[in-house]
Amino acid sequence: MKLKKIVTIFAVLTAGLMPAVSSALTMDELLGVGLGQVLGVSDVQTSSYATVVMNQVTGEVVISKNAGSPWVPASLTKLVTAQVILDLNPNFKERCVVRNTDTVGGAHLYTNNGGVYYLQDLLAAMLIGSANNAANALANCTGMSREQFAQKMNDKAKSLGATTAMFFEPSGINEHNQTSALDLAKIAQAAFSTSRIREIAQKKSVYFCSVGGSKKCHTIKNTNKMFGDPGVDIIAGKTGYLDESRYNFAASSKNNQGNYLITVLLGNPTQQEAFDNTRTASILGFERLNKSLASASYINFLELSTKH
Repeated sequence: MKLKKIVTIFAVLTAGLMPAVSSALTMDELLGVGLGQVLGVSDVQTSSYATVVMNQVTGEVVISKNAGSPWVPASLTKLVTAQVILDLNPNFKERCVVRNTDTVGGAHLYTNNGGVYYLQDLLAAMLIGSANNAANALANCTGMSREQFAQKMNDKAKSLGATTAMFFEPSGINEHNQTSALDLAKIAQAAFSTSRIREIAQKKSVYFCSVGGSKKCHTIKNTNKMFGDPGVDIIAGKTGYLDESRYNFAASSKNNQGNYLITVLLGNPTQQEAFDNTRTASILGFERLNKSLASASYINFLELSTKH
């Protein structure tokens, strides 16, 4: 009799909070099934090839589409590069040299061969402007060979649970770099939870100059165009593009309840669609996150009640 009352209470409390599929589950089934399955994480509609929306705090995936499929990360690779650099506890005023050999195509810092910059400025150029030569110069500044630095990147990715990730260089220009939306969500979760990366990625632009010799100054604008978006509060983001990957985007966002999400969308047909898809997926993600939190609370209540 007591169990019947508890189930009845659960049905009343969760009315309107969970999809209709939950009404067909017995209490034992509900307690045994993952919340992601109850909430139907795989039915998002976006024009991206792959999508993952993750609770930034807990790592719970609330939206998933082709999450484990291999994909070329393009400049989202730089989120790993930044973490490898920061793990070395660098001196941000260290002087690093940018050489012509660091320019490999794509976005780059327009500078003279042998231009010298503070490490902190190259880090900003890499994360905000997606400068490929800044990424390569940072890797060189560690004193490691390209192969050694790539191994550090792969070790870092695996330490974050990104088990399918494979990187060959720090800029993302190599089309053989490979990962998945789920792995990139784990990488972005760690990156955007790192204060230095988050603070840099939040800036709409940065201004800095080379040091020593012929002074050259730069204003670098953020490639993330979602700041101030009316639909979702984007805290930080990173864009990426190659012909082989199309437009990729990873972002951290928050809602009025103080919840944070990581949203990763890979293979968008255009950059604008990457931003539009991020808005759509993030809004739906927050709706599902709120349902997930409420449902978890009621399930915990049921588990405790059935023990008495």
